[in-house]
Amino acid sequence: MFQFRLLAAALFFLALTDAALADRSAMPAELDAALAAAERTPDLKLSFTLRFQWPDAADITQRFDATTKSWTTLEGDPGSMSAAARKAFDVVKRTESKPGGLLYADFRPYLKDVELVEETDRQAVFSFSSPEADRVSSEARESIEARLVLDRESGLLTRYSVRALSPFRPLPVARIDEYIYELDFEPLAAGGPAVMTQIRKLAKGRRLGARVDEQYTALFSDFAIVE
Repeated sequence: MFQFRLLAAALFFLALTDAALADRSAMPAELDAALAAAERTPDLKLSFTLRFQWPDAADITQRFDATTKSWTTLEGDPGSMSAAARKAFDVVKRTESKPGGLLYADFRPYLKDVELVEETDRQAVFSFSSPEADRVSSEARESIEARLVLDRESGLLTRYSVRALSPFRPLPVARIDEYIYELDFEPLAAGGPAVMTQIRKLAKGRRLGARVDEQYTALFSDFAIVE
């Protein structure tokens, strides 16, 4: 998918590394099955429409054509975006337009200590940490809530969520005051893989002495598979 993009100043939490990887044998069976379903089509190519929302700015809507790897603006003026908004917008476009970018086919290696923490007949909620979590302070680990939500009827993931429950310092040079990073998924079609339909990000704090204040929502729709 997005190779687990690093989350603003909380880069530690899902840091990409070839070091410790999660133990597949420790994965709960129904979550293991959901991940395996996505892993069967890790390079799925999709055309889609992206609507990008930034506070106090007009929405920007573009269409990605996976056959030509090109973007067409449908609504709004990307040239009017602030530098911070444009940077976030470009990262979303570049990451999610890659083959498999809207799937969760690459989640497995970065899930550790997965536990079932809540369940109903309709859904299961799992907590998890990253293989990199041991490298940060106990304050940072205790301040982060990480959840995966699985729909039991479809057997697919519907949400990935990382939240800061309280302000903390993930690193000596960074402070997180507020943090939310949520990804929502829906089935592409009956019996098909789950695709990402929304990213919601809020990050406030300081990093290397500079203020961090980033908020956006990215909405994905009108998917078309490209063979």
